[in-house]
Amino acid sequence: MPNNKIMGIAVVAILIVAAVAGGFILMGDDDGEETVKKGRLTIFGNANNDDYIDSDDVKFIEKILDDISNGGSWDKEEYPYADANYDGKITQSDVDTCKNMVQKKHDHVYYLNSCFEIERADYPVKTLAGTGTYVLNGIVTLGLEDITYGISDSKKWFDDVFWGKIKDTYKISTGMGSAQTEKVFELMDNMRAEGKVLDCIITTDNTMSNANDFINAGVDVLRLPFGDDNEVNAYLILGYMTQREERSHQVASFYDEIMDYKDKLSEKNNGKDITALTIYSKKYLYGTNTLHGLITNSLGISNIYTPESSGTSQYITLSGNDEWLSNPEWNADHIIGQEKMLYKNDTDIVSLWKDVYAASFSVLDAMPKNCVIINDSLLEPLKVAYLLEYLYPDDVEKGYGDKMHQKFIDKFNSHLSGSYDVTTDGTFCITYDDVKNKL
Repeated sequence: MPNNKIMGIAVVAILIVAAVAGGFILMGDDDGEETVKKGRLTIFGNANNDDYIDSDDVKFIEKILDDISNGGSWDKEEYPYADANYDGKITQSDVDTCKNMVQKKHDHVYYLNSCFEIERADYPVKTLAGTGTYVLNGIVTLGLEDITYGISDSKKWFDDVFWGKIKDTYKISTGMGSAQTEKVFELMDNMRAEGKVLDCIITTDNTMSNANDFINAGVDVLRLPFGDDNEVNAYLILGYMTQREERSHQVASFYDEIMDYKDKLSEKNNGKDITALTIYSKKYLYGTNTLHGLITNSLGISNIYTPESSGTSQYITLSGNDEWLSNPEWNADHIIGQEKMLYKNDTDIVSLWKDVYAASFSVLDAMPKNCVIINDSLLEPLKVAYLLEYLYPDDVEKGYGDKMHQKFIDKFNSHLSGSYDVTTDGTFCITYDDVKNKL
């Protein structure tokens, strides 16, 4: 069944204005104040807004029905996903739908995607293809290599180390964020010859302009926020859709372990107004509310580059020693560089530091001692772990980033587990101390 976007009235009026951020759904209350609702598994049927669809949700919907029968009402803003069948009201049908979801007897779900749109998708997902580096990282982390039949490709960003088990999978594009129609149809033909069908393509947002080609051919396009600061949402949805809930909950717990630690450190250092400039791919200065600028949000510090100060909400392309950087307003406490160094061993850290960062940002006080370069191939919590160790050396144990990274590799990457040592393999975080004796 095609992945049709649902544009109903009652529930869309509630959710289409929602902003999913930091694992919460943000909505306005009757007084216009912003309220925070727990809700990381944004699938209709998750009535009580936790990370699970289980018997507790059935009981929760039954309680709402009981309240309604006694003159009460359904709080749509607080519990939007109680409408399990997504028809804009709470009835016995929602109880029955949720029971079927718990017993794995349903054939489709409604979910809130990364574009804040409500879509329908077939359930369960037994075969899939993925586009983009963050999606492929998610596929590996969830252990979905066995049901992955197509992946996107890029000579520059293809991580054949981390993606070891799927690196030779059929390529559905020559660009990381896209899927070529003819390539996908060829994959579908190959799968049919083996008695298989392609259930869905996983992507991150609405930039797949040819998505309707696949939807019209019966292939769902699941838009999930992999790579965003609400990435746990993507893991929980895809884990549910592929019936790998236990794994997705383990991933969520790993995220929470690091992010809860970050919250404690942020609270302890609350009196410090820490600012940073965020750089990506050597020459792009990213502002707030952008993919590569969001790392400061994850760390609980301030990105000094804002849309108001720049006139743009995206980024500025740097040419090296830009004169405008000498303006005192750009003198952030730290420079956070993000470079896609993959999991390979061929990064020339001295050249990257000396010829790129030192050459481009020497006018800033943060250079060289308060500059850090993080491997952008890492999942968000791993980047946070390394950067916490860098930002709070008096509070965070030395080697914390490597410790959490190794824990992640051994638990969530079966191809590298037991054979990959993050302290000697790859380059994941570069500081002044790492290069000062080599300059």
